[in-house]
Amino acid sequence: MQLQDLTAEEKLALGGLVRLIVRADGSFSDLEEARIDRIGDELGGRDAFWKVISDSAQAFPDEQGIRTATLKVTRPEARELILGVLAGIAAADTISPSEMGLIDAVRAAWSAGA
Repeated sequence: MQLQDLTAEEKLALGGLVRLIVRADGSFSDLEEARIDRIGDELGGRDAFWKVISDSAQAFPDEQGIRTATLKVTRPEARELILGVLAGIAAADTISPSEMGLIDAVRAAWSAGA
């Protein structure tokens, strides 16, 4: 699945979750930035991926908005892609407990709403 295969809502949820995973450990490392660039390339376009992240900041200025949008992602393949992206970014450096907590919370929210 590529970025263009996601719906507009799924893209915004992905962008918002990327913002949360980057902030989860309190720092945005060069390794995380490079990983986001590489994931963007793998998803069909680095610039398009950064635009999704930027657009999500406009759509969801707070964490609650992101979490609400995340619950609207229902397609299994979109969920799988989003979780893979989050895990990939978190693994750019040492996965912190707060990053793992976010990934686990997303999984749990989707399990409860599935």
